[in-house]
Amino acid sequence: MIQIEHLNKTYVSRQGETHIALTDINLTIEDGSVFGIIGQSGAGKSTLVRCLNLLERPTSGSIIINGRDITSLSEKELREFRSSVSMVFQNFSLLQQRTVLRNVMFPLELRHADKKEAGAALLTMCQTMLSPEATQIGSYRGLTLELAFDTFAREYRLTMIGQLRHTVTMGTDVFGNLQRMDNALEGLPIKEQTCREQLFNLQTQLETAKAEVQKPFPREAELNTKTARLEELNTLLNLDHKEPETVDTEPDEDQRPPERRRPQLER
Repeated sequence: MIQIEHLNKTYVSRQGETHIALTDINLTIEDGSVFGIIGQSGAGKSTLVRCLNLLERPTSGSIIINGRDITSLSEKELREFRSSVSMVFQNFSLLQQRTVLRNVMFPLELRHADKKEAGAALLTMCQTMLSPEATQIGSYRGLTLELAFDTFAREYRLTMIGQLRHTVTMGTDVFGNLQRMDNALEGLPIKEQTCREQLFNLQTQLETAKAEVQKPFPREAELNTKTARLEELNTLLNLDHKEPETVDTEPDEDQRPPERRRPQLER
């Protein structure tokens, strides 16, 4: 049974604006029942469903599945919880070689398989792909897996999706692909620390720039005096308001060339 109690979800933009997606949602879904969520585009349907397995963390409220409030689970406990839950996402891209039930069970098979079987299953997924479009195939260490084929580079790419996206290039080795995924995830703390240091440096530079802008210009009086003097000189020299001179292009009468007289011929 799934119970949702006083669920709220809000997003805060980079400009500090608050957008409310869900407000005080309460519902109970009994075991074995079929429950539909309908609404207009942008009403929050997808956000509500993604909150059910904490792909989206609710701002407040409780999500109770089989008597267990999953919003209070640690990351390790949440990974274990997700190993017993399967979802078919909105852009499902199901495997045509499997029945609906086997499609739903495939992420659980991948989660519980040992490394050799899991690596072999990933290679099988690559071989049975019928479209280069990205396809969600399961989860790994709490992250959603998305498999796609790059038609330009002619290679398969696996993307692990959480709050960010982490992409690795697939090879042909059974164990190598899992190792690439682990390496990408294990390098995240180093990348995070680097980003934090860069952010701290930028914030320090910003505060320094703000302080410099507030300081008075030490030679402001001298600049004002020289600017006023320059304006006086411009006025005296009439550099700014000098009218263009009119040029007379007509020649004087005494400067006009004499007219030619044609000789008169006797008849």
